[in-house]
Amino acid sequence: MMTNPKRLIPYYQLARQWRDLSDWWPGETPWDVAVSAVLTQNTQWSRAFRALQDLRQAGLDTPDAVARAQRSVLERLVRPAGSFRRKAQTIQALARFVVTECGGHPRRLSTWPLDRARSALLAIHGIGPETADAILLYACGVPVAVVDAYTVRILQRHGLLPAGRWRYEDVQHQMETWFSGDAEAWKELHAQMVTVGRTFCKARGPLCMACPWRPLLPEGRPDDGVSGPRDRVLGLREGISQSRPVELGRPVQ
Repeated sequence: MMTNPKRLIPYYQLARQWRDLSDWWPGETPWDVAVSAVLTQNTQWSRAFRALQDLRQAGLDTPDAVARAQRSVLERLVRPAGSFRRKAQTIQALARFVVTECGGHPRRLSTWPLDRARSALLAIHGIGPETADAILLYACGVPVAVVDAYTVRILQRHGLLPAGRWRYEDVQHQMETWFSGDAEAWKELHAQMVTVGRTFCKARGPLCMACPWRPLLPEGRPDDGVSGPRDRVLGLREGISQSRPVELGRPVQ
């Protein structure tokens, strides 16, 4: 397994030449971004942002307002994003946490030790590793790698991860040995992985010839037999479009 700390830098630089993704995740406030991280679980972005807009128009655009709202109202407003009962429950629990523990300001999580902030988010029903890290990175400005199915597919097809199923934290740990930067750099790298994954590195019929990362693709790849993204990361069940870190010597058996 490669441990070169600059291994992902060429990917970052090539994608920047292809497209500016520095403002990829929209949101007017940190709370908007945190809510959208929940709404985008297992649905299309357009549906998630329709639900976000409905919340805004109803005046439920702050943690305090959401914390005090009737659950039935929240369920009706987030229905366009799917799984509306669970997502309403999660958003309200997140709002109450932000109000009681962060004084109503989610960005205050950036002042907490990373392990403590992440554990607190993971303790909220409906928030798993990918959503927690997306909130920390995009809403709070904490430099952390966000791992999703697109990332794993790309890394495996480029020979950076062997085929197999990997724990979320294992892939995250490996990425953090290959890339370093501030929160803005990590945001852009994640946006690049998702955009390239959706546009070019498809589960079936990848468009390698047009991909900005083709110069980095090992000869003979990708393997068209690579399966879809869902079964590649253990614990990656949120699907915003996902134990302690251990050495990545081999995939989970």
